Amino acid sequence: MKSKELGDYLKTNAKPSGDFIPIFLPSAYHAIEVLVHFFSQKKHEWMAFCFFDDILHCHAIWLEKGQDVNGVNPSISYVDAIKFSQLNDFKYILMSHNHTVTSDDVSYFKSYGVNIKSSSDIKRQQFLRFSEGDEFYSKLFMERCEQEGIGFASSVIVSNEYLVKGNQKIRKNIRDNKPIHRKFGNISVKPKISLSPQPYSIRKLKFKTEDRVFKSIEYKGYIGHYGLSNWWNNSFTFEEQKYIALHFNKSHNEDPYGTDNIKNKRIDNLSNCLLTEE
Repeated sequence: MKSKELGDYLKTNAKPSGDFIPIFLPSAYHAIEVLVHFFSQKKHEWMAFCFFDDILHCHAIWLEKGQDVNGVNPSISYVDAIKFSQLNDFKYILMSHNHTVTSDDVSYFKSYGVNIKSSSDIKRQQFLRFSEGDEFYSKLFMERCEQEGIGFASSVIVSNEYLVKGNQKIRKNIRDNKPIHRKFGNISVKPKISLSPQPYSIRKLKFKTEDRVFKSIEYKGYIGHYGLSNWWNNSFTFEEQKYIALHFNKSHNEDPYGTDNIKNKRIDNLSNCLLTEE
């Protein structure tokens, strides 16, 4: 798939509130190039976190929308990003955000046509930079990542231009795979490695550190009746199973402990749950 198609793939799957999107991109350059297309014509600032393995293959991107054109306060913290990297054996993180530019930003030119003609230079000089807040947040993120042995770089993207700071290996990977003549939507010299036909990563991403309590139990109840034992075993932690069981019983007025005790007693096992027992 082309970078534009992958950018559209991200647009289709991105959630304003923030979420991970599984994707496979063969280099940090390809990740930047796809984000260029994703950020294209965005009226709000967005934040992206790209996660790479030890040879800088990207397997996941977190995308989140800001409240306006002035910034993003991502709900994913550096603690979350590092934990996610460690769970999936990712070695590098590239943080990226866009700066929005409209014709109003260059309105001191005499005509709209001149704005368009001169916009590339204006964007490069005035908007392709990190703000003070960007610098502070990136420094904090980098310090925490380096403590955990994770390479970190940050980038700002304005239209088809980008600026990258941080980890040398990430920056070198971008330079090595960038075509000699790169134009927006028109790559005249192909990079060393090409995009895959499909955007999906072959890796199964992990999001939780807790061990599953039940590994091979075949349940009765609704879970067993509908053949969902494996899903129940592998999709939820024991704490999550207890929470679901508790509220499922309450919603069906089948509290095994009685209404007087339910507020003060936790479900320590699932033996009396309608989900897992007849």
